[in-house]
Amino acid sequence: MIIESKLIEQPYSGKYQETIFDVESNWNSADWTYVEFIENDFSEWCGVFRGYPIGVSFSKKTTKY
Repeated sequence: MIIESKLIEQPYSGKYQETIFDVESNWNSADWTYVEFIENDFSEWCGVFRGYPIGVSFSKKTTKY
């Protein structure tokens, strides 16, 4: 489960495992936003989103197993 997220600059190649979130469109921006996510086991990964960064937030949802 994600416990923290923050905007970051483009990371050095290989620093994070990266997941790209993109949708094909004629209106795509040339800008990219990089978000560092920290999991509850303190592992880190980077989400890459198309568009200029405005902010980042996530919803914490408690799930009982």
